[in-house]
Amino acid sequence: MSLDAIAAADLRSIIALDPVTFTFGGTDYTGTRSGKNLRQPLELGGFQDEPELTLVVALTDENGSPTIDPLPEVGEKVTIAGTVYRIDRTERDAEGAGYQMDLRSANK
Repeated sequence: MSLDAIAAADLRSIIALDPVTFTFGGTDYTGTRSGKNLRQPLELGGFQDEPELTLVVALTDENGSPTIDPLPEVGEKVTIAGTVYRIDRTERDAEGAGYQMDLRSANK
């Protein structure tokens, strides 16, 4: 088993331990999320803005099929538990196993 396959299996296991359902483009998907961040750390010259929460999805299932297509992009919206969030930043991990989305409430 390759390192990429191991990383993908590990990510799917993490998601299975703490799954969260989110809606994108009218379809429900499963990922996992960070805790809600309500702080703004002090940085030289002012405040550094941070996302409210981070959502991570596995890019493939155990058979290697894509789990979400198309991938959500910056500026698009996802819904978690009735709250609509705007995607501020996205990142694909180095192994190609996961896709991270930094989210902020859509009304902010």
